[in-house]
Amino acid sequence: VALVVLVYLILSGKPGVERPRLHEVAWLWLGLATWAGLQWLVARDWRFGARDVRQLLLAALVLAALLRRRDFNPRRAAWIAIGVAVASALAADVQRLTGWFAPPFAMVYYKDVLTPPTGAGVPVAVGFFTNANVFAGFIFWPLLIAVARVIRGPQRLLAGGLTILLALSLYWSLARGVIAGAVLGTVLLFIFLRVRRRALAFGLMTVLAAFAIGVILFIASTHPQSGFFLTLGLRRVLWDAVFEMMRRTPTFLISGVGAHAIDYLQGFALLAREDPHNMYLYLLVHYGVAGLAAIVLTAWGVLGGGWHALGETRRNPDAVWTAVFSGWAALLVMGMLDSYFTDAPWRIWFMLMLAILLAFRTSVHPASAEV
Repeated sequence: VALVVLVYLILSGKPGVERPRLHEVAWLWLGLATWAGLQWLVARDWRFGARDVRQLLLAALVLAALLRRRDFNPRRAAWIAIGVAVASALAADVQRLTGWFAPPFAMVYYKDVLTPPTGAGVPVAVGFFTNANVFAGFIFWPLLIAVARVIRGPQRLLAGGLTILLALSLYWSLARGVIAGAVLGTVLLFIFLRVRRRALAFGLMTVLAAFAIGVILFIASTHPQSGFFLTLGLRRVLWDAVFEMMRRTPTFLISGVGAHAIDYLQGFALLAREDPHNMYLYLLVHYGVAGLAAIVLTAWGVLGGGWHALGETRRNPDAVWTAVFSGWAALLVMGMLDSYFTDAPWRIWFMLMLAILLAFRTSVHPASAEV
């Protein structure tokens, strides 16, 4: 079915009518999905069976399909995303504050706040997702879009109300990595909207990102045993397991986990996890160097497109585009703390936001200066 859809995306359109050019980043993710599918076909001990491959194929096809449509409007899609996030936030907040209903799909909806795990905890905002981290990642970009409308744009009162709602939902999720990413994204958003010189804006972004990464690595190196940074210490254990697998079985850099499921399970046996809670390491252990290359090249495409777009629209950058771009820049740092790719909703959301960002820069869709 995926191959049929892919062929349709390539060949669809009326003769003589200009068809949207499929962005190179979309081809990149379609190629990664094909690579993962080939691994699943040839590896008899693939750990996740077809589930992981299906989710990746679906997400890559969503990105390609959105960018292939001539009538895809990135601004409209962004506001639809906000509407979905607000509905999710309202449901999550009612569940969190009143306890009238248990989250229907959540595996865990209690968290310890500042103390080591004791078996007890406080309820967190989950909504209709499997866990609070995915829910927080879901409202991350809509929150930044609402903040952008508060800083610049019409209907600031409405945008302010949405900002408060989404910010409270994010806080009640207790997803510390996403909270830190939202703070970084907001600072970057303010920089890109207010700083007129493009080189200065990107320089400040680089300094902030480097500082944030340095803080993460420093705190993780201390192996904190309690307090707010306890989970960062646990993540360090998972990261060490990944590097140990790389040392024992270097060939898995080519094939990912599919051909080395036994090593993968042994490496993560300590916490019985299948997710290293790091976006870069997740793609590496699942798909090999090809997975890591996909996210690195996507980051290069996003940041490069942002550099050119800000050069074209420095006097009045589009608020929606700037919010999505700032979120992407923050995600590249936030991705060191969580991957989110374990959940299909986040994969689709990831591709939707990527499509919104890229659609402002394609030759067929209007440039951000014209929207």
